Amino acid sequence: MKSLSQVLLALAVVVGAACGDSTSPSGSGLTRVYLKDAPFPIGDVKSVEIYVVSVAVSPSGDTLMNDWITVAEPRKRFDLLTLQGGTTALLGEKELPAGAYREVRFVMNTDSSSIVWADGHPATVHWGYPGEISLHPLVQQPMGIPAEGSHLVVDFNVAQTFPYNLIPGYEFDFLPTIQVTVEPAGP
Repeated sequence: MKSLSQVLLALAVVVGAACGDSTSPSGSGLTRVYLKDAPFPIGDVKSVEIYVVSVAVSPSGDTLMNDWITVAEPRKRFDLLTLQGGTTALLGEKELPAGAYREVRFVMNTDSSSIVWADGHPATVHWGYPGEISLHPLVQQPMGIPAEGSHLVVDFNVAQTFPYNLIPGYEFDFLPTIQVTVEPAGP
């Protein structure tokens, strides 16, 4: 069993975000949210599926404030291993007011997420919490969303998020390592 400090440390994932201007531009633009993954080194795994409930942003940077704007609410499972080498999956899109956003909330459901071995049987994953969990990546600098819109890319690093334990029994831990970047809007 992991201590509370280990769990909190694991949930303090880093966000590499584009710097936003401290002035708030006027207008709003379509912001799309994408999901991708860095390569996963374990060849014996068939899939690493996470169930994404929603992605929201907040201009305040305070997780206790009630100023969240839900940008995507796919409520479906995504295989992170299919999202490598620049491949992304669209989670959703929404018109967002232009400005600086200081917080991201990524909600997933661990009960509906899994790792499956190449032979088809499920791997043991120590999720830490059952059901829906909210991950709040630390945003060190405001993410600037321009009036023409942008792409918000949520990048799970599967190899770091699911460290592999040969001992005691070929199991995985869940230590979310997520990077969020803002990219210019385009096709």
